[in-house]
Amino acid sequence: MNRHQFSTKSTTKSAFSTIELVFVIALLGVLILAIPSSLHLREKSCYATLASSLSNLQERLSLLYTDFTLHPKPLSAMRESSLAILNSINASNTPNCTLEFTKNRLVARANGQSVAFSIEPNDFSEQPAFKCNFTTSPLCRKILERTKIR
Repeated sequence: MNRHQFSTKSTTKSAFSTIELVFVIALLGVLILAIPSSLHLREKSCYATLASSLSNLQERLSLLYTDFTLHPKPLSAMRESSLAILNSINASNTPNCTLEFTKNRLVARANGQSVAFSIEPNDFSEQPAFKCNFTTSPLCRKILERTKIR
C-alpha cells in the first residue's frame, strides 16, 4: 500500500444510515401529530359550511320578504316561494355534513351529531327565523358560534 493512499472504512455509511433513520422517525412523528389537526379542520370546515348555508338561507328569505313587502302578493305565494328556497338546500350535502329541510324544520348533521332548527313562524306569515336549543345541543353551539362576527 502506498503511503499516500488512504483506506476508507464503512463507518461513514453506518453514520449516514443512522441520520436517515433519525430523519424518518422525525418525519413520521410530524405526520402523526398533523393527522388529528387535519381531522379537526375537517370538522370545523363542516360547521362553517352549515353556518354559511343557514346564513345564505336567511339572506335569501329576507330578500324574498322584502320583495313581497314592496310588491304585495297572496300569503300562499309567499309560502310557496319560501318552501322552494328551503328545499333548494338539500342538493348541496356531503355524506358527513348535511343540512336538510324536512317536516317544516331544518336538520343539520355533522360528524355523527344532529340538531333540528325550528322555523318560526312556521306558517311563513312573517320572515322566518331559525332556532335551535343552544344550551343542550353541542352541534347547535358549534354551528351558531361560526355565525358570530369576530
